[in-house]
Amino acid sequence: MSSRDALWRKPYEAVRRRLRVAAAALRREPWLVVGGSAAALIVIIALASHGKATPSAPVQSLNGQAAMEGGHTHLPGQVPVQVRPTVEAQSQAPPSTPAVSTPVQTTAPTPPEPTLPSTPPQHGQWPVSGKIVQGYGWVFEPIGGYWFYNTSLEIAAAQGTPVRAAFPGIVKDIERDPSQGLTVVVDCGGGLQATYGGLAASSLQIGQQVAAGAEIGQLAATSGASARPGLRFTLRQGSQPVDPAAYLTEPGQ
Repeated sequence: MSSRDALWRKPYEAVRRRLRVAAAALRREPWLVVGGSAAALIVIIALASHGKATPSAPVQSLNGQAAMEGGHTHLPGQVPVQVRPTVEAQSQAPPSTPAVSTPVQTTAPTPPEPTLPSTPPQHGQWPVSGKIVQGYGWVFEPIGGYWFYNTSLEIAAAQGTPVRAAFPGIVKDIERDPSQGLTVVVDCGGGLQATYGGLAASSLQIGQQVAAGAEIGQLAATSGASARPGLRFTLRQGSQPVDPAAYLTEPGQ
C-alpha cells in the first residue's frame, strides 16, 4: 500500500470504526433509535417553522393599542390607517336631554297682623239694648241678705238677642262655663279688655279681628243671679275692673 492510499484510508477507517461502534451500541440499546429519531424530528420542525409565526395576534394587539391611543398602525405591505376612536364614540353617545325649566312658584303675601291702638278707647256703643238689672259697684243681694261688689253690668234681654261689640278689637279668649254660658274676651287696645258673658253661641275665633258693632254672639236662656236671659258685660283696664257705663255713649233702656 502506497503512502497516498494510507492517507486516504485513515479517515475512512476511522469513520467505519465509529459506525461499527454505533451499530453495536444500537444493538445493545434499541431505544436510542426512537429517541434520536424523535429529537431529529423536533429539530427539523423547529427549523422549518422558524421566522414563519402568524402576525395576526401581535398585529391585533397593536391595532387595539393604537385604537385606544388614537395613533397609526398598519400591517406589513399595507398603507397606514389613522384610527379615530373619538368620532366613533361621539356617534354612539346618546342624545342629550334638553334642560326643563322649573316654573317659579310664587307665594301669596302674608296678610299683616292686626294691630291695636296704644291708647284705650274712650267711647263705645252699648252691646245690647235692655234693662240693667244689676249695675256696677256695691249691690245688695236680697235672697242672701248681703252686699257684694259687682264688677260688671247685667243687662236683661230676650233669649237669642244678638250681642254686638262695644269697641273694635281682637278676640283674645273664648270660654264656656256650664252655669254661666259662653264668654268671649276681646282685647280693645291700650290695656282695655271687654268681656261678654251669658252667650249661647258665637261664630268668632281666637285671634279674629272684630269691628265696633260686629256681632259677638247670641244670648243664652238664663244668665247670672237674675236667672233670666241677659248679658254680663265687664270692662278691665289692665287687671282692674272699671265701670262700663263710663265708656258707653248711650244709656241702656
